[in-house]
Amino acid sequence: MKRIPRHSLATLAAFAVLVSGGCSGGGGGGGGPTNPAGTIEVHATSGNRFSPSNITIARGSKVQWVADNSGGHTVTPDDPTQPGVFGNADIGTAGSQFEFTFNTAGDFPYHCITHQSVGMTGVVHVN
Repeated sequence: MKRIPRHSLATLAAFAVLVSGGCSGGGGGGGGPTNPAGTIEVHATSGNRFSPSNITIARGSKVQWVADNSGGHTVTPDDPTQPGVFGNADIGTAGSQFEFTFNTAGDFPYHCITHQSVGMTGVVHVN
């Protein structure tokens, strides 16, 4: 029987994570992209959407929200009293950013105050 080098197994495992979770888009249902502890970007788009809007990350991962336009966007938790949640952030001008490291497991729904009525919402699922 032929042995597979350890570095090959690690490469296969990383590929499996990308294929199984990293290819799904944002939007409702499902967990969206999965990111083992690291950083994932979410864009506030000119279409008044967060993209991707539904992400799954590991505890200790960082999410960075980036404004693609000057649309007056915010990143606002649905429940600001939820343990482990971030505070309200203004990313109202093109290129502005907000980042937060999630150290608590759970679901963290959020919205843009200005555009919530047109569906600018998202969820960070933290494992």
